[in-house]
Amino acid sequence: MSNKKMIPPPGEKPRFYYGYVIVTAAFIILLVNFGLYFSFGVFFKPILNDFDWPRGLTSGAISLSWIIGGLMSVITGKLNDKFGPRILTTVCGTLFGTGLLLISTLTSLWQLYLYYGIMIGIGTATMIPLMSTISRWFIHKRTVMTGIMLTGSGVGSILMPLIATWLISTEGWRPTCLILGIINLVVVIIAAQFLKRDPSKIKQKLEMSIQSDAQVLTKNSAGLSIKQALHTQQFWFISAIFFCFGLSINIIMLHMVPHITDMEISAQNAANIFAAMNGVSIASRIILGRTGDKIGNKRVFVLVFAILLVSYIWLMFVRELWTLYIFAIVFGLAFGAGITQESPITANTFGLNSHGVIFGAVSIGHTLGATLGTLIPGYLFDATGSYQMPFVIGALLSISGFIMTSLLVPLKEKISKTVTPNV
Repeated sequence: MSNKKMIPPPGEKPRFYYGYVIVTAAFIILLVNFGLYFSFGVFFKPILNDFDWPRGLTSGAISLSWIIGGLMSVITGKLNDKFGPRILTTVCGTLFGTGLLLISTLTSLWQLYLYYGIMIGIGTATMIPLMSTISRWFIHKRTVMTGIMLTGSGVGSILMPLIATWLISTEGWRPTCLILGIINLVVVIIAAQFLKRDPSKIKQKLEMSIQSDAQVLTKNSAGLSIKQALHTQQFWFISAIFFCFGLSINIIMLHMVPHITDMEISAQNAANIFAAMNGVSIASRIILGRTGDKIGNKRVFVLVFAILLVSYIWLMFVRELWTLYIFAIVFGLAFGAGITQESPITANTFGLNSHGVIFGAVSIGHTLGATLGTLIPGYLFDATGSYQMPFVIGALLSISGFIMTSLLVPLKEKISKTVTPNV
């Protein structure tokens, strides 16, 4: 893609920019797909009550889904660099929806590992292609558009737990899986057909601002290969930062609802707190997403880890319903802001030439952290009867993430002069 084609001629009236269709389609996909994925906490106890499985062993299926999704994201990221997101998202959405349908027939623990751990795990690998695609359609609005897209999973994380909780209470968890699986298949497959890899696919010019010039454009359209990125200190720093973030977030995402109900608070109140947390994350993705475009993604990530630390310290001591809502607000700010910064900070550091595969690779750090964040708390609860130790781990990881993000420095031009990032 040449600079000449991508820079609008002076005085040319821009037509409707298709990038906003991409953001809308991705928003809808995440609303359904990841709204359901992050809703599994409300299915956790009903399934445990039916089968009397240990929490640690049961949460292992969710951990497996994170491992599979993370590993597959490197592959889907590479494929997205070459072919675009439409077919990839269609396949992933089909596997996700089918996995939910099959969970409605669950009889054995190994089936949960197959249907949720593997099939739904592969289904989540659509996240990297979608985020990478947004980075290819936008430069100066990159973080805020990523944030708007990611509000889809935030809205889904509000609606889907409430819908799932209501359906489980009236129909049971098996019919609920069947109904939600059908919804996922229909919505995701249709929305995926509107996705395009980048503006050149429909002969449009890249989104620019009045400050855009060839230098900015070259920096973003070029970049390092995955081989070059692996030899940089920044690659491993960012991977470690994502690890800390993924682990500290997932301790809450799966185990918050069981923790609340263990305090003899109703399942409906627990779902409401979970929904409030995700509601705050929606505003955070947009507001702090825009802040990331203005002051830099690194500074926002430092703030995210500081907020996470405060939220974990608070959670260790609270017992009343209203104090849990305060936790939900504080944690929601960090959750929404952090996930919005990941793709842009990768694009700004390494460029767009191989953004999909590089982002998939550094996101393995997030995946490993998220995997441990679902698995370890379950085993620690089985051993101690409490979630206090996982909360201590979350606080320590927040401190580690804060320090490493503070030490992250921009990539020097010794490898590729086409990349001059503003981290």
